[in-house]
Amino acid sequence: MNTVLSPLPEPNLRLRALRRMIRLLPRGRSVAMRRLLPLTGEQRIVRGELFSGLSFRADLRQPIAKTLFFYGHYEQNVTSALLRYLGEGQTAIDAGAHLGYWTLLMAAATGPAGAVYSFEPNPQTLAELDANVRLNEFSHVQTFPQALGAERGTHEFYFGSVERSDVASLIRTPAAAKSRTITVDSIRLDDFCRERGIRRVDLLKMDIEGGEGYAIEGMRAGIAAGLYRCVLLELHPQALAQLSLDPSDILDVFQSAGYRCYRIDNYRRGVWERYSLRFDARTLRPEDDGPWNERWPHYLLLAPGVPEPETKLAEGPGRPAQHATRAASDAHPLTKAGRSETKP
Repeated sequence: MNTVLSPLPEPNLRLRALRRMIRLLPRGRSVAMRRLLPLTGEQRIVRGELFSGLSFRADLRQPIAKTLFFYGHYEQNVTSALLRYLGEGQTAIDAGAHLGYWTLLMAAATGPAGAVYSFEPNPQTLAELDANVRLNEFSHVQTFPQALGAERGTHEFYFGSVERSDVASLIRTPAAAKSRTITVDSIRLDDFCRERGIRRVDLLKMDIEGGEGYAIEGMRAGIAAGLYRCVLLELHPQALAQLSLDPSDILDVFQSAGYRCYRIDNYRRGVWERYSLRFDARTLRPEDDGPWNERWPHYLLLAPGVPEPETKLAEGPGRPAQHATRAASDAHPLTKAGRSETKP
């Protein structure tokens, strides 16, 4: 299925003014966005700009694209972890790339000497992902239409309207009950890495709406070998339940291989820290640190030998000086651009 996207116009004056106002708010951004967006006119597909200055195709009918357009970022604590653990010249994989927010951040962080591999089986969203990669002229990003699975073959894939492209899944979840179904190719991530000679994945981000129950089965050898050095994982308990799995079943695969597991708190305390992209190890909690009732919990998984979140990261190949300490992560070229753009 080939999707042709229309040319990308600049946002009108009212959209730009609302975006500027929202990015200055210390609290209440979602309420302001929801209530004031209808007053900006009918323009809904425009060029957006992330905190780092990267451009993307913003379809304001999509919840995630709308958040990115007005906030400039998404899931800030996951974002700050990505910026802390990924450096120039390194290799990253984006599983469930959607419209490309994480892919673009990975591409900017690794630079042209690095490599980014992005997987997005939703044909509608893949077209947006490809458009956003081209828009930013990233030649070191490769995108793939396959789903990550337990074996090489084909799989049913459920996807719905443009407005809910963020819930497309290999699993027929309640959110996907009225979705269309297509057949997509699936591959094992371990096989993909072996066939391409990838001996180290410095950062893997996975958000595949319950498909992690399949994908992990195709990663067991790589996990056991510590191939995936740092993993940012979003789990979907309701979808996993349809596979007779619990989030602990997924985490156990990593922990049995020596990975350290931290839950990422998606919220920050304090008025001025609420939307901050500064890395803060206090947003990470050990997996056994009390109850966790989040609907879609996020995790940071570190392979043996990867530094603890609160410790210094050594300088060296693939680890530029601006990543060396927690304080220095505040001066990361992406977050530095973000503060400049958010608080002019």
